[in-house]
Amino acid sequence: MDTDYTKIEVEDLLPHRGDMVLIDKILEYGDGYGVAQVKVRSSSIFYEQDIEGIHSSIGLEWMAQTIAAIAGISALQNKKKVQIGFLLGSRKYEPTTSVFKLDREYIIRINQLFHEDNGLGAFECSIHHGNELIAESKLNVFAPDNVEIFLKGEGV
Repeated sequence: MDTDYTKIEVEDLLPHRGDMVLIDKILEYGDGYGVAQVKVRSSSIFYEQDIEGIHSSIGLEWMAQTIAAIAGISALQNKKKVQIGFLLGSRKYEPTTSVFKLDREYIIRINQLFHEDNGLGAFECSIHHGNELIAESKLNVFAPDNVEIFLKGEGV
């Protein structure tokens, strides 16, 4: 029987822990795509009371964590360990708002544009509130086969 990864805690899909897990739930996933949900709470590590929300720059991390969670699902499906990946950069992140407002739910969508055997990949990402597009960007990522060797600078 296949596991329904939408019912698994997001922390089990990510290398992040505690307050650094910023997405709440995976709603959908498949080969090269995923949909996550975030509700802005005052308990968030990035919540700013004076703006009653989270600065929209954090949307990039929401996108990156959605990519990482989908990679985590893929790893678990293949009986592998969830690994660290790296956000190399983003292109044209242009949010339509400066603040993700308190108590609002946002949907993050990611679609893989390509993935190379060397671990490089690119994703088209967007953030929505209801039917409204709030932000979009293309993210470049890197997931080495062996993170420990990569971090030691060996075999690079």
